[in-house]
Amino acid sequence: MNYFWPKALLLFFICTFGAYAKQSDCKLSVRTEFSQQNFLPLNYSINKLAIQSYALLNDVVKRSACTLEQISLPNARAVKMLKDGELAVMVGMSKTSEREQHFYFLGPYHTERIVAVGSNGLQKKIKNLTQLMEHDGLISVTRGAYYGAQWQTALQNNPHVSNRLIQLSENQKNLSLLMLNRVAISFEDEQVVDELMQLDNFKDRFMKLFTLHENFVYFAFSKKLVSQSLFNKIEKQWKIMHPEQYNEQFLIHH
Repeated sequence: MNYFWPKALLLFFICTFGAYAKQSDCKLSVRTEFSQQNFLPLNYSINKLAIQSYALLNDVVKRSACTLEQISLPNARAVKMLKDGELAVMVGMSKTSEREQHFYFLGPYHTERIVAVGSNGLQKKIKNLTQLMEHDGLISVTRGAYYGAQWQTALQNNPHVSNRLIQLSENQKNLSLLMLNRVAISFEDEQVVDELMQLDNFKDRFMKLFTLHENFVYFAFSKKLVSQSLFNKIEKQWKIMHPEQYNEQFLIHH
């Protein structure tokens, strides 16, 4: 989830999309990770969840006679561009009533479980959201990300906590600051954390403290840029590809 597209993922796009591009004038811009900063032992852009997500999106778009055009963007800016019709699609989007006014949602394709990650020394100090609110450590969050209703309510009830939030443009930067001991807590999808936990220089220092939020995530298409007819075409192909998806049983799990 380094932030520029690494060679392996670039090769994936070139091989998968390039051959098909000649057959279609329908190009959909998709947001990819932006920052080149990386202090993680694992390249965030090529974690298993990211690769699976973009592969699924590419498959359904290709079947709809379109191709994807990658654009590297910070998360919050990408969400605004999606709303304004300057970006076609984003992956890993939570569905909310406000967002449904501006986006078509395809899926769900993954059950996102956001966990609070911190140093092993916090294991007995922070076991839930209430204890996190009472702790004085800095918390890194991704600007524009949705962490659930409980988190939003907790911030409203504890306005002083906003002074402890370090709002960053990418998930990668959150985890990088955690690795550098510049924040005490970071929020991340559990599947990404579990992949990092397989690496000694991460698992020896950090642990999952508690689950903050869990929900389905979707591919979100801009209603201003993607026509209803095109989305219907894409959705039809999705149902053909994964008919069980609409029974919420075909999801990316770790």
